[in-house]
Amino acid sequence: MGRWFLVGLLVGLALPIGGGVGLFSWWLRTDRIAYGVQVQGVAIGGLSTTQAHQLLTQKFSPTHFATTVVPIFYQGRVVQRLSLADLGIRADIDQILQKALQIGRHPNRWLAISQAWWSWREGHQLPLVCQWEEPRARQVLQKLARFLNRPPQRAWLEWQRGRLRLIPSREGQQVDTAQTLNLWRRQLARGDLSSFTIVLAPWRPEVTTEDLAPIDSVVGQATTFFRRSERNRVHNIRLAAACLDHLLIRPGETFSFNAVVGPRSLKRGYRKARVIVDGEFTEDFGGGVCQVSSTLYLAALRAGMEVVQRHSHSRPVGYLPLGMDATVNFGSLDLKLRNPFPTPLYLRTFVKGGRLTVLIFGKRQPKT
Repeated sequence: MGRWFLVGLLVGLALPIGGGVGLFSWWLRTDRIAYGVQVQGVAIGGLSTTQAHQLLTQKFSPTHFATTVVPIFYQGRVVQRLSLADLGIRADIDQILQKALQIGRHPNRWLAISQAWWSWREGHQLPLVCQWEEPRARQVLQKLARFLNRPPQRAWLEWQRGRLRLIPSREGQQVDTAQTLNLWRRQLARGDLSSFTIVLAPWRPEVTTEDLAPIDSVVGQATTFFRRSERNRVHNIRLAAACLDHLLIRPGETFSFNAVVGPRSLKRGYRKARVIVDGEFTEDFGGGVCQVSSTLYLAALRAGMEVVQRHSHSRPVGYLPLGMDATVNFGSLDLKLRNPFPTPLYLRTFVKGGRLTVLIFGKRQPKT
């Protein structure tokens, strides 16, 4: 059969009219693949689609993909070796045969003869068409990212012995899953299964050195006192104050106490302590948190922040003068403050002994 194909092909090139063309036309009606066609070194030229399917299934079986191990590169070094099956890759035999059958079967008869001739004369390499389960590859990347990612380091402001010190930020890096999968997808389309590279993406810190650069001084501060013997209350004060520590309020940004501190519940570590409800003292989770919001409110007034929302207690409190307090209750009463300056503000909180201090740092403004 192969001999007659070659005869028909040669005659078709030499004698476009006549028996050669007839023989070539007859071949076009068969399911045989043009001579010279190979798939990654596996010769399937001259075979019927059934024969080629059997041969390719043997060569590129699931076992082949399970035992073919390829390196995964990260920053130029091999970080993992995985089988193609681990990456969700397997051969798509039907697609390969469909592409193979197109060689020499162009709608233009002369182009078809030319394709078949050059395939027989020079050979025609087809890429290994694969099916890819992307979710499996995505899972692999997620596992690798756990030890390949390098989290960024945010910038901090330290306050020691009355001196302000800026600790600079450091950019991190992380696995760019989307770009990596796009790269692998293009690579598979070319039939390149030799190795795979993970794409990196910069991981910017939440607060950068540039964000804190304008800050040069304390622009507002307040200190209130509490009884150290009320352990549950002290515990709640520490929890809420820690949520505010090292908080950056950008220019024009509105700060919400409830959004930052969150619900005051047992699940989040808060304890029952004394609170004021409808002018009466009772106990509830988060007792003492209002002292943190009130101390912040007084420091914000001294810093020149804009008060967007504030509520007073239903009776005077002992840790601040009348009218200087700010009660909060998650879901109903909030303290909201806006930074009206063109430069950022930065909060620090300190709980030591029986004293709570809130400092607000910013760029020194002309006194008004």
